[in-house]
Order: sequence, then C-alpha cells, then structure tokens
Amino acid sequence: MIEAIQLTMNFKQQTENDFRQSALWQQSRLLILDVFNITRTFPGGSENEIKHRMQVLAVTVTSNILKGDQNDHPPASNHCFKKVEASLDDLKLVMQEALKKGYMAYTTYEQLNTAVVQIRKSLEITNRNQ
Repeated sequence: MIEAIQLTMNFKQQTENDFRQSALWQQSRLLILDVFNITRTFPGGSENEIKHRMQVLAVTVTSNILKGDQNDHPPASNHCFKKVEASLDDLKLVMQEALKKGYMAYTTYEQLNTAVVQIRKSLEITNRNQ
C-alpha cells in the first residue's frame, strides 16, 4: 500500500514538472506577466474593462494550454488548444482597442503581439506532435 502511494506521488510530481518544461506553457506564463505589467498603467474607471479583459484572456490562454498539455486524449487536447487560439484572437482585438485608445504605445503593442505569434507557432508545433 505504501509503495502504491509513493508511486502515485512520484507520478503526480513528474506530471507537475512536465508541463513547466513545455515551451508553450512557459511562453504563455510570460504573456501573463507582460499583460499584467502593461495593464497596470491603464486608466481606471469604465476603461478598466479593457484592462480586465486583457488580463482574463492572458490567464485563459495559459489555463487552456495546461489543460491541453495534461490531457492524454487528443480530441480533448485539440478542443483546449482551439480555445487557446480563440483567446489569442480575442486578446489581439482587445490589444488593438487599447492601442487605439492610447493606453499603450505601439512598441508595447508590438511586444505583446510578438508574444502572441510565438505562442501560436508553439501551439502549431504541439498540435503536429500529437
């Protein structure tokens, strides 16, 4: 019985470490940090909606990547990765909104857009390898 518990704990620890090694997860984690750092300077009030939407979408991207990485069933993983793509599309739209309203500089927009493009490329590679 003790051996079974130890094997389960070792498997759980190995699984937790595996997703952290994923380039896709690491890139999405950096996206969260970038989005939260950038939106910190956004104005308050009703414009806070843009800030909130960008933050939620960045977290959603990472959450769905984690779900897809941990799922051994390819159709379920594909479903999670499609959600990632949709969230990235939505994030880009909200970023464009923030740019138009002057909440971020064009260089900042380009920085975030580069991160989004990198995540998309890694997602394509991950999908091909399944």
